[in-house]
Amino acid sequence: MKLQINGLNDLISDLQKKTNKGILPKMDSLKKSADDLAEKIKGVAPVCDEHTKHGRELIKAHIKIDNKSLKVIDVGLKDLGDFEDYKGLWFNQYGFHPRRSATYVEKHKMWFDKACLLYQDDVYKQIYNIVLKDLDL
Repeated sequence: MKLQINGLNDLISDLQKKTNKGILPKMDSLKKSADDLAEKIKGVAPVCDEHTKHGRELIKAHIKIDNKSLKVIDVGLKDLGDFEDYKGLWFNQYGFHPRRSATYVEKHKMWFDKACLLYQDDVYKQIYNIVLKDLDL
């Protein structure tokens, strides 16, 4: 049995030509989308004390890989140095036992993951539009 889809071969060959040339969306466009996601996550981040309030400002988009065949941007708390600046956000992400007590605090547990899931569709739409615009598809 033979299955033929008209236009699929042309689409595959066009995409192969573009990837062989190393044509990917511009990093500036992707970084703008990642910065937008970082701002949205900052708005959802818990504010419990001065440490978490200051830690919110450390949520940023970091370019991890930028070459002709791959572009990766990491959004979150990365390469920050002093743990004291963002420990409130970190402990609220995973839950904690405050000062050796038996109580386990999980009020904001997994807040970062929930925020990413909340804005996932918006970011996908932005990236989709960027790819269409930059690759002229």
